Amino acid sequence: MNYISIDTVIARAQTTIPNADSMDKNIWREWVWMGLQDLGISDEDVKSIVLYPHEGLAKKPDDMRVMIDLNLYDAADNQLSHRFRTGGYRLYDDTRIQTITPIPVDVSEDRWNIILGTNGDNVAKIVIRYFSYPIDPETSLPLVREDETMALVYFIRFMWAMRKDDNRSEIAEKQRMWYMESDRVKARKKMESLTPEKAKTIMKSWMRLIPDFNMERY
Repeated sequence: MNYISIDTVIARAQTTIPNADSMDKNIWREWVWMGLQDLGISDEDVKSIVLYPHEGLAKKPDDMRVMIDLNLYDAADNQLSHRFRTGGYRLYDDTRIQTITPIPVDVSEDRWNIILGTNGDNVAKIVIRYFSYPIDPETSLPLVREDETMALVYFIRFMWAMRKDDNRSEIAEKQRMWYMESDRVKARKKMESLTPEKAKTIMKSWMRLIPDFNMERY
């Protein structure tokens, strides 16, 4: 998949909007970012990375969009069990008694960090898998899939019409074009993610005669 910069998307939008000037570009960058939130994600955006916590914190990657899963390891590279808890820091010290069965490490997150609980001192590294935003190294802004261009051009045109706010039918028409093109982008991403191997797995699940009650999957 080819990627282009946000400014390339803006330049293409400028060719379709009369009287647009360079001063509008700063606003349009924000509009492109807003539109990207609604265009979905695909397996092509999946990345894996190793993080090394310091004092119970591990900074999330700058291009991280949504975390898929994570594993914890000690210094001997043994995998540690964990329990993910919503919210940020623990409000109290861990007073659970260590038994033969290791106590799962409490893990939570905020906007910037993955946070280990007070029982996470043995964690030497965290391996995470996540959906990413490709980042433009020159601007530190997200890159855009080339097949998302027209959807984002229509989003800019829709926002431009709302900004002018002088023709309700024009606003409705630009919104309809944005919805139509964004639906096409999301459908393409779903089709890309449904590989033949995944399709076979789904079919096996559908065709299974005996229900699968393995609770470890949940």
